[in-house]
Amino acid sequence: MTYPDADRELSYESMLTDPLIRLVMDSDGVTPQQLRVLLEATAQAVAARKAAATD
Repeated sequence: MTYPDADRELSYESMLTDPLIRLVMDSDGVTPQQLRVLLEATAQAVAARKAAATD
């Protein structure tokens, strides 16, 4: 199976409208706010590591 938009970045808003993602979130007891906090922290950590690698 292939996904026509597999090469584009998935936005937070589009993730939350995906039924499969919502089912997994509900099953795991994860709220949209908890996911947003996790994604923001992860993005900051990745950016910090990239910055450290270029210093």
